[in-house]
Amino acid sequence: MVKPPGSRADASLMVEFSTPAWIGIAAVAALGVLAMLNAAAGVIRNQTYVHDTRVRVNTLRIEYFGREEDAQDDQDIVVDVAETPGPGRPADAKAA
Repeated sequence: MVKPPGSRADASLMVEFSTPAWIGIAAVAALGVLAMLNAAAGVIRNQTYVHDTRVRVNTLRIEYFGREEDAQDDQDIVVDVAETPGPGRPADAKAA
């Protein structure tokens, strides 16, 4: 059955849904949209958490290495000079 050009679709062959059926279809579609939005929000939340954690780790690394450098700068190296010759050293080395 070929329709001539310019004719409209035969509406008598289309299935008509009742009002409760349309409500059910709309509810399923709405739940699908909400599920997609929830999944997208979860991905964004996790990416934000990963980013915040990386920023915190880098901040702590900078603080740690800064403290380590300060601790190394504050350490004084004390060298004691021996006044008496030790074993195996000549006694005249004391005067030099």
